[in-house]
Amino acid sequence: MLTQITDLISEYQALTGQEGQHIDELHTLITCLFVRSKFVDLAKRSVIRNMVLERIRREIKWCRCTYNFESIEIMTSAIT
Repeated sequence: MLTQITDLISEYQALTGQEGQHIDELHTLITCLFVRSKFVDLAKRSVIRNMVLERIRREIKWCRCTYNFESIEIMTSAIT
């Protein structure tokens, strides 16, 4: 699952040319969701999940503003 989601993010980057800290943070947060650690409890996972969803929503909003509908499909499939 982690590989599938990171592949979708990479595909999104290839389509949009998006690079930078916001994409790096998205990759990191997604990875944190899949890490098994005694230090990441259910509450922290919930916070991380909400952060991921918010960042993906921002990317979808940006795609709508730039009429990049193919990228919207990719980002939507990342959260479903």
